[in-house]
Amino acid sequence: MPMQAYAWTMLNASSPWRVQFSSSGQYARHLVRFSLSGLPSASDLTVKLDGKDLRWTPRLDIGIDRWHYDIHRQSVLEDGLHELSFQLNNNQLEGTAQLCSAEILEFGAPNEFISTPGHYSLFPTFSETNTTSYRPTNEDCLMRIVTTPNFCKVCLEGLWLSLLRRVDFIDSISTSCDQIGVSPPRFNRVLDLKLVPLGQFRLPADDLEAGNKIPAEEYSITWYKDGEVLEEFVNQTHIEVNDGDGQGVGLYSVEVKFTTTENYRSLVNPGTG
Repeated sequence: MPMQAYAWTMLNASSPWRVQFSSSGQYARHLVRFSLSGLPSASDLTVKLDGKDLRWTPRLDIGIDRWHYDIHRQSVLEDGLHELSFQLNNNQLEGTAQLCSAEILEFGAPNEFISTPGHYSLFPTFSETNTTSYRPTNEDCLMRIVTTPNFCKVCLEGLWLSLLRRVDFIDSISTSCDQIGVSPPRFNRVLDLKLVPLGQFRLPADDLEAGNKIPAEEYSITWYKDGEVLEEFVNQTHIEVNDGDGQGVGLYSVEVKFTTTENYRSLVNPGTG
């Protein structure tokens, strides 16, 4: 990254905002990235690199809101000094048109640096403390760049794990008795399990969410009595056990496992009733 500037400056029509930077000339391609606000039309602004118009166009219907723009250039920045400039063309926008940030990034050839969306690897991330960490994608994640609409798979899994550490899948377990006979009196022991509505128990999507894709996910429910699996009640949230002759007496427990294609680890909650 030969240049990064958080300008936060109001543009004026009398003179362009300029910044100079040096390149080593060792990279096969480069990216001009900047963010603007108060510039609704392409004719309002000219962005140039080394005197060449980059043909910037605003996002449709952006109005005067801020947005981030990327201009990819499949060419080498020559060794030496370069200049990036922003010229306001519409003097009616003085006091409104703003350059928020600008940067130049350089990349190796596609076989050296794979930036294709969906590609996962170890991409180095550098910090002001002179330490190196790694991110899973180049810029295919909302955590990396705000113009990306979704999380990458790694961050999505991390979000699941982080949030669910604070949540029990089991909201409650209630017990009761259901009389099934009068003479002689006969009862069933009833156990009801209430889960956080995920998987097969997700609530119906409302109109605003109807188009959202729900990931493949499910609960697996296993009931136990005195440590023995109750096979007939697998994946049931309501069970009734014959209590005749004290057969229903015992320690009941349930294990709930949640799996989703967005997470490579099964998440388990135990409970007793």
